Amino acid sequence: MNHFANACTYEGENAVLYYTGGPMFYHVGGHLNWRNNNPGNCISGTTSKKFNEIGVNGRFAIFASVVDGRNCMEYVIFNTYGTYSIADMMYKYAPPSENDTEAYISMIVNETGLGRNTILNTLSSSNRQALLNVMIRKEGTQKGRVVQTDVYPV
Repeated sequence: MNHFANACTYEGENAVLYYTGGPMFYHVGGHLNWRNNNPGNCISGTTSKKFNEIGVNGRFAIFASVVDGRNCMEYVIFNTYGTYSIADMMYKYAPPSENDTEAYISMIVNETGLGRNTILNTLSSSNRQALLNVMIRKEGTQKGRVVQTDVYPV
């Protein structure tokens, strides 16, 4: 059986059902990015498939593990947007049509001490991790609960 994940509901709550080689389980409740093992809320596509995407929840990738999701986020930020400033990247990554982009940029600047015009591929390893950590907190960190199941979906 291949690994998979499906967005669903469990006892009336938003959930994702996972099969990753062991017992099946649900991620129930919590923030969307937690349910999807996708801390950066990466969109499903060619890049996410390179990082072990095993399902899709709306337009967002579901990853086999949170490590896979974080690795995808890091790749997108520093490869897709590496030559962008922090502000320019945020206008693409979290556009004003979906976010308060300026507040998001201010949060990054205030919590990391980096300038909004700092070019991403000039960041040190520790500043890269600081940027990712702030973005993950902004995207959502509320965990739900994990419920094991032996009922295979029909």
